[in-house]
Amino acid sequence: MPPSDVSVSADFSCKEEDPEDIFSTSLNTLYDYVPITQSDAGTTFNYIYAEAVPENLSSEEVKGSHINTIQLKLSTPDTLARNWELHASSIWTSAVFLADHISELRIEEFFSPEMQNGTHIVEILELGAGAGLPGLLLSKYLERLRNGKNDWSVTLSDYPDDLLIENLRENVHQNMVADAVMNRSNITEPVPRVYVTPYAWGSATDVFLTSGERGFDIILAADTLWNSSLHDIFVQTLGRLLRRTKSARAHLVAGLHTGRHAISRFLQIVSETRSEPERAQDTGSRLLTLRVLQIMEMEVETGRKRKWKVDREGEDYGDRRRWLAWIVLAWDGFLM
Repeated sequence: MPPSDVSVSADFSCKEEDPEDIFSTSLNTLYDYVPITQSDAGTTFNYIYAEAVPENLSSEEVKGSHINTIQLKLSTPDTLARNWELHASSIWTSAVFLADHISELRIEEFFSPEMQNGTHIVEILELGAGAGLPGLLLSKYLERLRNGKNDWSVTLSDYPDDLLIENLRENVHQNMVADAVMNRSNITEPVPRVYVTPYAWGSATDVFLTSGERGFDIILAADTLWNSSLHDIFVQTLGRLLRRTKSARAHLVAGLHTGRHAISRFLQIVSETRSEPERAQDTGSRLLTLRVLQIMEMEVETGRKRKWKVDREGEDYGDRRRWLAWIVLAWDGFLM
């Protein structure tokens, strides 16, 4: 599916341009580089998602049809000075790409009787959410898809930095999505609202309300693989938070600009990591392992797909900026 229409506006009057921002913009202009970020701290990012036109519609039906759109207005976050190494002060191209291609999640299938496995709530988590673009878009998408049904929830999470989390909460309220944290004492099970939860990878999962025990059906993460030193703890976090069911999926989108070998190292860690058998839900005493269900390269500007490769002969930095890796993780160990 080609990317949806995206409208981006940024008000730079509220901040002075950083030399690094000027340098990055110059690279994009001088060398025709595909940008890896779409906004800077303190600026406003306007996003429009247009639903794909069904392929079975005739040309006349398309002309007369109303294509639904979802509009989001996001404030780009900043962090406290001591947390600058988070690199959370931008909306990254990978997050926009994930939002554009939200149909790749095949979210509709999670609401079929066969997929729900006796549960009535489909729970989604975005890790390293930043401004919250993919998760907020998915929540608005589900509001329309489920038409008022109380059978889903979305949790947006990022490092417990006061500025970062405050901005994320503001983006939730700005886009008229209720934050269930305010009513936590009255909630007995997740409701179709968006939770905002500060969370440091590897820490206790009880901060995610009732979801901490069951885990999440879908986990989203955009550009969270650039720091190889965090791969081990990130895989551990995914293992603790991904629900132990056959249908649960983690979707990770990572720009190739930071190098293919960083992604390759992450995949290696996934292949070597096992989960705790006592936490397996419907698998008895069997040991579950995370596995790479699918990995593909997708072109930023067209959505074109190709096979993942650790090395591509003749590829330079500019070439890598044009592509992302889309990784899907699932639990191995279920009877097929």
